[in-house]
Amino acid sequence: MAESKQERFSSVVGLLKDKPAIDNTAVFEQFRAIQDELFAKIWKRFALSLDDSTKHFQPYGSLDGQASGRLHGFSGREMDWLIYSWVGNPAQSFCNMHLTAWLGPQTWAPHLAFAFGTFPVMFFLMDLVPRKDVSIEAGYLKRYLEPQNASYLRLRDDPRLQAFISRTPFVRAAVSPVGLNFISPPGTEGVIDIVRAEAHRTLDLWLDMVESAEKVAPRDRAALAARDLAFRRNAAELDPANVVVEGLYGRELTQRLVRALWGGDRVSARPGSPASKRPQATVTRRAARPKGRPKARGTSTARVAPKSRSRTKSPRRSAK
Repeated sequence: MAESKQERFSSVVGLLKDKPAIDNTAVFEQFRAIQDELFAKIWKRFALSLDDSTKHFQPYGSLDGQASGRLHGFSGREMDWLIYSWVGNPAQSFCNMHLTAWLGPQTWAPHLAFAFGTFPVMFFLMDLVPRKDVSIEAGYLKRYLEPQNASYLRLRDDPRLQAFISRTPFVRAAVSPVGLNFISPPGTEGVIDIVRAEAHRTLDLWLDMVESAEKVAPRDRAALAARDLAFRRNAAELDPANVVVEGLYGRELTQRLVRALWGGDRVSARPGSPASKRPQATVTRRAARPKGRPKARGTSTARVAPKSRSRTKSPRRSAK
């Protein structure tokens, strides 16, 4: 698709303002299915426990009752913080879903970030979030980002997709050089298939990296953990879509959701840190898990997956 200078720079608010009332329910359902598929693979690989600080967001609703959402935060021995969430009212154009995996400081493997949404164009982000400054650490870039470059170049050349270049400097700085960040008009044929294929390929690539990654020297782990948390907090607090969420859910709830995205009120201790002073509630009865998701593997706190889908009037099911 041809791009003018005006088209190349985009904002969530601007795109919604252009076409504020498009029913994107069908796209929402398909993106949610992809999100489920990806989460199932992560759930199978990592031992995860649901953090009690996010139980208040399962579900939550908008001020007018028209929009809803769910947010689940998980942690584990290898996983600092994992977010599995969705928010919005796709029948009125907007939805946004996150699946982000922030690893502990024991590994140099990149973090993993997925975001899918409509506002009202179809939007997706798939990124391997580097743990080092790749403009200096050329070896890190070659090992962990270079394998994604061919996909980046291929999607840039796909006429059905347009690169999403944010008007916000932080967003442009936060997306890696190989981040797959694109938009496409509603109903564009084949885009859902592209998203599903590229998302699974990216996840499988990341899982291989996790298995083969270099270990972080113990003396460097505290500094890496601090860097990770600072980046994660900025990514949550400086997200341009927050203003849309605030319009739906109000300032107070939006602030709580943003804190949950970076783990600001987490109960569980971070990997490699002393035990949290706030006790994690013991799960005495397992919550329902989607079919095929494995049980807890010897953790003191049971792994609790989001509940399986059920049809409601508002967007369905478990987990911005």
